[in-house]
Amino acid sequence: MAPSTVPRRFALLIGVNAYLPGPRKDEKGHRLSIDNLRGCVNDVHAIAEMLRDNFQLNDPRILTSSLSPDDPAKATEPEDRQATYNNIESELASIRRCASSGDYFFLHFSGHGKLLDPVSGSPSDTDQDPCLLPSDFRCEQPALRGWQLNIWLKELEEKGVHVAVLLDSCSSGGAWRIDSKYRTPGDWKSTPTLQIDEDAVKGITLQGRFRDTRLSTSWSMNPERFTVMTACHVNEKAAEGDYKGKMHGDFTAAIIRYFEDNNQTEKPSRYCEIRDQITPWLDGQKPFTFGRDSLLFFQSIEGYSRTPVVGTINTSTHEIVLPIGAIHGINEGAEFTSYNPRTPEVRFPIVHVEDFESRATIPDSAMDVAKKADIRLIPSRWCTGPEKFQVYVGHGFKDSLLKNVTERLEVRLANTIEMTRVEQTNELGLKHLMMNLEGDGTIGIHDTPP
Repeated sequence: MAPSTVPRRFALLIGVNAYLPGPRKDEKGHRLSIDNLRGCVNDVHAIAEMLRDNFQLNDPRILTSSLSPDDPAKATEPEDRQATYNNIESELASIRRCASSGDYFFLHFSGHGKLLDPVSGSPSDTDQDPCLLPSDFRCEQPALRGWQLNIWLKELEEKGVHVAVLLDSCSSGGAWRIDSKYRTPGDWKSTPTLQIDEDAVKGITLQGRFRDTRLSTSWSMNPERFTVMTACHVNEKAAEGDYKGKMHGDFTAAIIRYFEDNNQTEKPSRYCEIRDQITPWLDGQKPFTFGRDSLLFFQSIEGYSRTPVVGTINTSTHEIVLPIGAIHGINEGAEFTSYNPRTPEVRFPIVHVEDFESRATIPDSAMDVAKKADIRLIPSRWCTGPEKFQVYVGHGFKDSLLKNVTERLEVRLANTIEMTRVEQTNELGLKHLMMNLEGDGTIGIHDTPP
């Protein structure tokens, strides 16, 4: 079904140059020292410009902390716009309240990362929590823990919001460069956990909240349905350097360069493609993608088929006429998605099919998107016909796995999906694909004759 309203795009961009001095101590009892950075605020403004130019997102929420030339204990931004823990938490909470199903959320963080000792709510399978450090961490304010951020983002995802995250930070230990090239404070190994660190995650629990409570090794995040791009692996360092006369994170600069070189209207890009192209540009760090990296950047379309179909708008009937039909495998119920990164995506269901053309309904809320005489569309959900799409499975599969398979198929198929357990494949009386759990624990899909 097409959404009843045009989806909205939200973004929260966080950049921390200035780490304000405070009373927090390191493992030796000394005042905690964290070197300031130079390129994180530039990263935020460059990403904001990229989102505006390529995706027409004109009002991202921005939190930055810039070093004051007059007072090293202060940031130049107003207190409510600084990249403090409370401001980050507040902005994320506001977005979770405002965003609804079909909307998009983009999060970018540039700043220090660090592996910290776990707190009482941390995953039981980890000795340290990968954390993002807000500007007031030295002021005895909490770090943003990866698993904590994961839960907040999953709350958005469970509402049907499409989530993408870019982290230009690192959490590796090891040597620390005096020139502050790397975004990890490596001159201290740990810092004692404070009560405020425990209080920050009070009431946030992993168990029972989600299907898989064992989180991945990258930032303790498990992006099952959203996408995370990181500047490096959890055990590597993310560097910053000069790009076009300004300091930037090397990872962010590579992202900006990619979008400068690749027109998204002409050829949209998948996260995995961006990762692969920028990897040779980075020295000493390898970017990673996790989750649904086959999606087009800041879109919900899996970019396997990127040859758009040009439809003709009939405003009087609120329909789009597509020059493809039954001869091309189109069935009623299939869905096409508008293909223009500068406008919100809208899905159009096919309601009538002839041999060489088909028609899709335009929701009233999408008329502004379809106001041009022609509109380019990409297939987003296929339909094999009016029948149910049946999947036959042998025994041995857990219900949770079958539910997951069903959900993944529903993303790609408009048919009703029906899972059926069978004892023997020859009982079916038709040619089909059979999914079985093999003896070695792997999943096999077999073509079984009738």
